[in-house]
Amino acid sequence: MLHLFQVTLLFACLDCFDRVLSDSAIECYGCATSLPATTDFEAKTAMKLLIKNNYNLPEVHKVCSEPGDQEFPTIPHLECPIGDQCVKITVNQQDQRFVIRGCRATMFKPNITPQDYPCDDRSSPSICYCDQALCNRSLLMLAADLAANTAAPLLYYQNTVQLMLY
Repeated sequence: MLHLFQVTLLFACLDCFDRVLSDSAIECYGCATSLPATTDFEAKTAMKLLIKNNYNLPEVHKVCSEPGDQEFPTIPHLECPIGDQCVKITVNQQDQRFVIRGCRATMFKPNITPQDYPCDDRSSPSICYCDQALCNRSLLMLAADLAANTAAPLLYYQNTVQLMLY
């Protein structure tokens, strides 16, 4: 009977821990890439108008689209509101890539409802949301974070239950 109580208590603690995490602010990378110098004047003008009307653009950073770059960790971190998510928007056009990273709650202008695009680097545009600290680095990092954050609690739970039962 005691074992069942301990397992129930463990689940209650894990549930409380999960609520604390979801009710706290997270940090996200906040940056945008600049338009390539080779972009013609009309395309730059159209893109700037589109961005100005739809997004609150974070600071431009030269390695925003290159998460593997040695300088990537120097990109500014934004503290997002409680319960918010990190976002990464990617647009690929031929050999050019435009990326915006930031907080979901502040990324879009107040009158804009983000469209539902897939979270897939192979599609364009791609919009990805995540809720771990600095998780908007890249899709590969998101997959690694998901695996790490899922495996650790499961291993802890498995080991705790085994200890309680023996």
